[in-house]
Amino acid sequence: MPRNCCAALSVAIALAVTGVARAQATPCHSTPPGAGLEATVPWRDYLPRDRVRLHFIEQSTFVIGTRNVMAVADFAGFISHDPDILPTVVTMNSTHLTHKTDRPDPRIPHVLRGWPVEGVPARHRLELPEMVIRNVTTDTLGTYDDQPPVKDGNSVFVFEAAGLCIGHFSHLQTPLTPDQQQAIGHLDVAIVPVDNGWAMEPIEMAAIARTLGARIVIPSHWFSETTLEVFLSDLTAEWAVVDIDQPSVDLSPDTLPGTPMVMVLRPGFLPCTAPARC
Repeated sequence: MPRNCCAALSVAIALAVTGVARAQATPCHSTPPGAGLEATVPWRDYLPRDRVRLHFIEQSTFVIGTRNVMAVADFAGFISHDPDILPTVVTMNSTHLTHKTDRPDPRIPHVLRGWPVEGVPARHRLELPEMVIRNVTTDTLGTYDDQPPVKDGNSVFVFEAAGLCIGHFSHLQTPLTPDQQQAIGHLDVAIVPVDNGWAMEPIEMAAIARTLGARIVIPSHWFSETTLEVFLSDLTAEWAVVDIDQPSVDLSPDTLPGTPMVMVLRPGFLPCTAPARC
């Protein structure tokens, strides 16, 4: 399968390699800089204020970060060997253990669970300097570890920052209803599970992303190169494919491609901020 590879932090370089035109900035919520916000964000001193960093940790765990806010989606308890790297907020789902931890670090200021508690569906809208995080619940089918189906058992978390809307679909197993699509709203980037077994089929996931307007789809929850290749082969007829060949990419509205793109990130823990800390 022909694919373009690019080892760069900025998606703008990847777009130059593929020759895809840039799209105009999309109308998405943009929060002001979080001056004075307490956070341990490794890239605080050099990430431009108008960029969002996405970093693929492993499985379905992703870091979504600005200069002063570090959110971790599907936090399973570990993102770095550096004990001083601490998220501002984590989101979790409960389909199985790679989507959550029962013992999040008590120093994390905000822990958002995406499943019902005592029968009450999760409802979140967290407004932070530089980022707004909200959720839309979906049902789970109960096909893993003999778990029963759960109404509102999964959450799609939407992260709004720097003029971008980034949707993390965690372990989506059922098609979105019109009401759910409306609640999620426009997306610029969709992070979707592609394990070809426990989540929805790749074509269905791509169709959902396209319906929501996503210009970039990032596969997650793939367990092998074979699984990833199956997903990519199903989409190459309609989507350009760019393999960044590293864990991180920095995005902003003016770096979005003009046509839909699948962007492959390679998993890796966050590096230590100083060698002595690891």
